[in-house]
Amino acid sequence: VVLVVLLRRVPEPAGDAPRQRPGASLAAVLLRPWPVVVLVLVLVEGMVLVGVLTYLPALLQRAGMSATGSGLVTAGYGVAVLLAAPLVKRLARAGMSAPLRLGTGGVLATAAYVALLLDQEWVGVLAACVLLAGAWAFMHTALQSWITEVAPGARATAVSLFASGLFLGGAAWTALGAAPFASGRFTGYLVAGAVLSAALGVAATWLHRVAYRA
Repeated sequence: VVLVVLLRRVPEPAGDAPRQRPGASLAAVLLRPWPVVVLVLVLVEGMVLVGVLTYLPALLQRAGMSATGSGLVTAGYGVAVLLAAPLVKRLARAGMSAPLRLGTGGVLATAAYVALLLDQEWVGVLAACVLLAGAWAFMHTALQSWITEVAPGARATAVSLFASGLFLGGAAWTALGAAPFASGRFTGYLVAGAVLSAALGVAATWLHRVAYRA
């Protein structure tokens, strides 16, 4: 509430183009094919890269590790993101294409789920954290750049929908994992995550090439 009041005092930047009504901005994004494609991709990305994170410390605690220990292991995700982000930035500046970054992200995400299928104790979970962080750094940055380009007349709305799609996807995937985790039948969930991650990497890579070839 305080922010609403204070932000109303901030002057809007001057612009040559008239401001669109919210409905027109939404239509400019949702009635065009490529913005919708990117929004679907980020929804799936949120599922496989964000939704599973909830279960990583829970897996360790179910195996007998303390809450402190499981927190320290899964903190490896944050450390790995901090290390991977500048690496991806350098690679992009050196000429690594967006399709290649998307494909690399898909490979790393798939490998993260495979690591969890092989080992659900600290080694496998730490490996999954590092791989998911790498997948995030490679894939999300490419998708984020893409969404800013596909709806130039409604960029703010497109980016808002993009962020919403990411976290809605994460929430959905977490919800879908609740019953399998509670029942101890988590393998199917992880297999589905691996398949979905691989499909996302292939689809995002191919669709990006098609979009910019057109």
